Amino acid sequence: MAAPSSTLERQRASLPSTRRISGRAWLDARARSEQKQGRLLALVLALASTGALADVLLGDSVILIGLQVLAPLIAAATIDVRRTAVVAAYALVLASVLGYSNDIFGSVDHGSRLLTVALGGALSVWTARLRGRSDAQRERAEGAELSARESEERFRALVDGVEDYAIYSIDEHGLVASWNSGAERLHGYRREEITGVPIGCFYTLEDVAAGKPEQALSVAEQEGRFEEEGWRVRKDASRFYAEAVTTLLRDDSGHMRGYARVTRDVTERKRLESQLAHQAFHDSMTGLPNRRLFLDRVAGALARSERREGSAAVLFFDLDRFKAVNDTLGHAAGDELLLGVAARLREAVRGEDTVARFGGDEFAVLCEELAERHDAITVAERIGAALAVPFEIDGTMASVSASVGMAFAGARHTPDALLQEADAAMYRAKERGDGLAVVFDESLRPHKEQATDEADLRRALDRGELRLVYQPLVDLRTGTVTGVEALVRWAHPERGLLRAAEFMELAEEPELATHMGAWVLREACSQLGRWSDEAPDSAPLVLSLAVNLSARQLPQPELPELVADVLAETGIDPATLSLEISERDLVAHPRSTTALFALRGLGVRLAVDDFGTGYSSLSLLKRLSVDSVKIAAPFVEGLGRRSEDSTLVAAMISMARSLGVTTVAEAVETRAQLEELRALGCDRAQGYLFARPALVEDLPDALRVSRLALAAA
Repeated sequence: MAAPSSTLERQRASLPSTRRISGRAWLDARARSEQKQGRLLALVLALASTGALADVLLGDSVILIGLQVLAPLIAAATIDVRRTAVVAAYALVLASVLGYSNDIFGSVDHGSRLLTVALGGALSVWTARLRGRSDAQRERAEGAELSARESEERFRALVDGVEDYAIYSIDEHGLVASWNSGAERLHGYRREEITGVPIGCFYTLEDVAAGKPEQALSVAEQEGRFEEEGWRVRKDASRFYAEAVTTLLRDDSGHMRGYARVTRDVTERKRLESQLAHQAFHDSMTGLPNRRLFLDRVAGALARSERREGSAAVLFFDLDRFKAVNDTLGHAAGDELLLGVAARLREAVRGEDTVARFGGDEFAVLCEELAERHDAITVAERIGAALAVPFEIDGTMASVSASVGMAFAGARHTPDALLQEADAAMYRAKERGDGLAVVFDESLRPHKEQATDEADLRRALDRGELRLVYQPLVDLRTGTVTGVEALVRWAHPERGLLRAAEFMELAEEPELATHMGAWVLREACSQLGRWSDEAPDSAPLVLSLAVNLSARQLPQPELPELVADVLAETGIDPATLSLEISERDLVAHPRSTTALFALRGLGVRLAVDDFGTGYSSLSLLKRLSVDSVKIAAPFVEGLGRRSEDSTLVAAMISMARSLGVTTVAEAVETRAQLEELRALGCDRAQGYLFARPALVEDLPDALRVSRLALAAA
């Protein structure tokens, strides 16, 4: 018999005789075999795609290998067990598909058992491999989860240990999600009873009705952060004043996960600020409204009286013979007399009237809702009658009276103009005799010490009539002069040197106010540069310079550019220039903080003037990195005589020190005030006790006077 001519024929010849076939039957069998091999190839490729056979099925060489070669491989002990099992499984699958399993293994049962065992081994290898991958992935995931859990536990332990701050998280629906011990202490709720409760339970009913809880979360979601202050409610319904910061939380993919909130109890700070605010608007001795509050109420009365001229009036007076009582019986007796006068004035006026003390022995009354002008005259008569009764002070009878000037509101009045008319009328009343009342009329207008109008001030700027004077600033610890403050004056051709308070109100137009402010800044810095040039090898006459920024300059976007230009023109060190902003102006123009940050960037210093009169928040001072605060004159006035003033000034110094801010006391006039300021730890001071403001040519003498005053104190 001829040798087999093909691989398939050789395979056929090698088979047992019981399986040999010929003719058409062979052709049919060959066709079926090729179909089965095609199906087998598809099956093997499918299995290979799972990765279980990828390392043993190496392409066509394995697919086409003969059964005689595969059979010995199954039993080969030298082949890796995992490879053997997979190859055996492949061989058995191949034999089963082709219908040759019985020829190889001798019987169907025996072949089936081997197939089962082989397939089981292959599946075990495949499963182990997948399990190995799964175990590694699971171990990595568990490691990451453990690390995250440990980090979260450390953070929770850290946060939970903070008792001075309430720190908690809020989910996206506004419900409490986590709670630290500080929150439990501040709000009174345990973690288990507050979790899942809406945050509205912390707000007052008024704030809830106004939608403030929702507003806080909405703003935080839009801007990433929201700061708020307000009254909050504890579990026991008690209230505290809180400062809270709400921050938006996002996951790694940027999706919102809720909010974090930090809340602090600032009730004591709020109480002190309210006390300072009250002091800013009220006379510290009598408790009456002060000049600032009085003028504010006059402005409101003028707005309401536009409908009917003459329905409001201002009465202004001081006490006749008060100086004699003060000089004879002493300051304590004078204070007691002023308290008695304030009490009688409250009883003499109507319920809708406002009584104010301006300082010293000056008082004013605002009469509103006047049916006729004579009603104000009646009030003036009642004041005169009330003060005509002598006062008993330490067993001594003291008599005073009041000469009253009156001015009625007109269509074009401003609060200051109305008060100045009443002042002019008061001086006419004094000329006529003690205890009289005079109503202002046009014949008294020459008595008004006020520039005519804005045009005069504009001409004064053009003609060079403005002057700068400088008041020394002294260090209370070392006794040295540390700098000066530049103050503007008007060299009026008829009335002499006018203080800023006598003409600055005329600069109503922002353009005029801006030009005046620019002139003051440029002139003061130029003078500081000249002082430095005059002493190049020694300490200059003045070490630092303070310049005031007006309320109309502060909102101007060109302000930082102006300061930068002046610094470049004059060549002075920016650190030697301190720009002073009134606390009231700082509060009135919250958007000016952008300009102030820009000024800080130039290297100049920032100071808050009239501190305690504008109700600014400590957080604002901290954010602006203010270098110093100047304690307002009304708080300094009573030092050494009234304990309540000392308490307030001590609180202001303490607050400033906590922020690292230097304190400066202004309007220091007595040794008692100086001693009290030193005892309270105030850093610097200025005032008539040390030196009055001086023109540049007189400044050396003023500085010598300051040093002598400090040495004597």
